[in-house]
Amino acid sequence: MTIAFFRRFLSRSPRPDPWFWLLVATALSPSVLSVHGIVRSVATAMLLMAALGRRRLVVVALLPALLLMPMALYHVHLTGRLPGVQLWLVLFYCSFPVIMGYLHAFWPWLVLWVGACAGAAGAYLARPRGPVLASGWGRHGWLRWFTLLLVVPMGARVMQLNQENFHRAVNYNPFYGLEDFYDHSYPWNLVAGYLAGRHETRRVTDMARRMNHQPVHFTTPPDRDPPHVVVLVIGESARRDHLHLYGYHVPDTPEMEREDGLLRFGDMVTPFDYTVGAVPVILSQFDRVLSPRITQHDLISLFNAAGYDTWWISNHPRLGPYDSVIGAYSEQARHVVYTTVHGGMMSRPKLDEALLPEVAQALRGAHGNTFIVVHIFGSHEFVADRFPRSYARFGSDYDDSIAYSDHVLAQVTDMLRALPGDNMLFHVADHGVRVTECTAGHPQHGDLKQDYAVPFLMWLSPSWIAHHPAQYDTVRTHLDAPLMTWNLPDSIADAAGVHPADMDTTKSVFSPLLARPHRVVHGDGDNINVDYDHSHNTAECHIMPD
Repeated sequence: MTIAFFRRFLSRSPRPDPWFWLLVATALSPSVLSVHGIVRSVATAMLLMAALGRRRLVVVALLPALLLMPMALYHVHLTGRLPGVQLWLVLFYCSFPVIMGYLHAFWPWLVLWVGACAGAAGAYLARPRGPVLASGWGRHGWLRWFTLLLVVPMGARVMQLNQENFHRAVNYNPFYGLEDFYDHSYPWNLVAGYLAGRHETRRVTDMARRMNHQPVHFTTPPDRDPPHVVVLVIGESARRDHLHLYGYHVPDTPEMEREDGLLRFGDMVTPFDYTVGAVPVILSQFDRVLSPRITQHDLISLFNAAGYDTWWISNHPRLGPYDSVIGAYSEQARHVVYTTVHGGMMSRPKLDEALLPEVAQALRGAHGNTFIVVHIFGSHEFVADRFPRSYARFGSDYDDSIAYSDHVLAQVTDMLRALPGDNMLFHVADHGVRVTECTAGHPQHGDLKQDYAVPFLMWLSPSWIAHHPAQYDTVRTHLDAPLMTWNLPDSIADAAGVHPADMDTTKSVFSPLLARPHRVVHGDGDNINVDYDHSHNTAECHIMPD
């Protein structure tokens, strides 16, 4: 009986059709960059074949992937990865001339490729073609319906990816689970990236609409003489207990320790363990879990209203899953510089030293009051890519990345020190990471209690100290006070002599009225709101209330 079955199966098999399989293999070929990319690309192609059944329909469906393949490979050449949501976001936000600038480098070859593919596909489709397989893949074949069951484990994995990021659900993009699943699988990553990108653009538009655009009213005119240069350096993924400045046993902060006049705050806490939640708190006190909209003016808009020249200088991607919302803030600045954008395309990751020439240019042009935000990549995953090999000193990639960030921060401080005027620098990390806890030695994001304890450093010029002795004495009494990152906006504005009508002096470290905050932090699951000062870690490395 078994032999008879296979005879019937083979007798109904179609003639070999190498051109069909060649076209399919070519359309999927960019996925060879990773094993799981190949597996997911082929599995989805099988689903497509099972759903369509006919070879001509499959070729028509895959024709766009064939035509776009040179652009995908060019994107790999530029960025080291297949195009996905990042490319779509660039295209959505870029003008037509920028897009043409991207195509200009290879459009003649693209035209030749499109012509060749269209000719080959047209020749193939001109003749009648049968089902993918005569037996088993036809309209009533069992193999066809069995293949369609692949959607169950694939869908379960997509749902798991979304669940892993569910703690971002307040503003989280639901298509990022799909985009993560197809990250290395061409051409399906283009489809998933488009869906995620469209949702992201709507999210950023909504974020910008929710920002406080009401006119700013000042209780007293902003200080203008002598000129102020205010620099806010936002660090990334730096835990306070891994800085030698705070007693860590590894000497990974030698340069900032040599900076005269550096003030070190010992008890700063961030409410989020991820950037997209943490940075808005630093800039505008906006806690996306506790409030549906921004009620305070963000620092950039505030300094714009005070007559400052404003800069945003970043080594992060301008657009992406965890950057677009922050980009809504950056667009408020008069000068916006992203080192990761070149010719309208996302470049390969760059070291933070790429920011230094941009900061130097901004400081050279600071002839009046100036506010500069510098957003470094710091110790973000993948941490081994965040420092040059010359900083591989301590046998720990994380500690080496901290030492490199120390160098970059000291360079910015020295540039500011060389300028005359009442200048000031503030540095705070957005959050920390699990370094060795529950990570098998690979630092990664997580809601460990230590991840919420971040460094907060301040440098004030001798001129500023001479003009504000009482404030200087006050701020020194608060070096060990319990703080939250939402103390930053009012503290920075207070130091700069910018006093909006809605300013809360109980949040400024320069005010004798500084109040002790109720420090609520947000975990990754059911521990969404936790009193930080009455919490502990579980064995699974999650913060939980006592």
